[in-house]
Amino acid sequence: MEIALLLIFAHFERAARYKRYIYYVRSLGEQNPLDVQDRDARTSLNTL
Repeated sequence: MEIALLLIFAHFERAARYKRYIYYVRSLGEQNPLDVQDRDARTSLNTL
């Protein structure tokens, strides 16, 4: 039971890190500073 919980937690941790990485890469490709600002606000909300 504990092992299953650890696996689930590790999966969500990895998924969150992957999503943050995608946001970061996408923001590098954006030229619109407002877009990047909005995305930064969203990612900082995700990290809370």
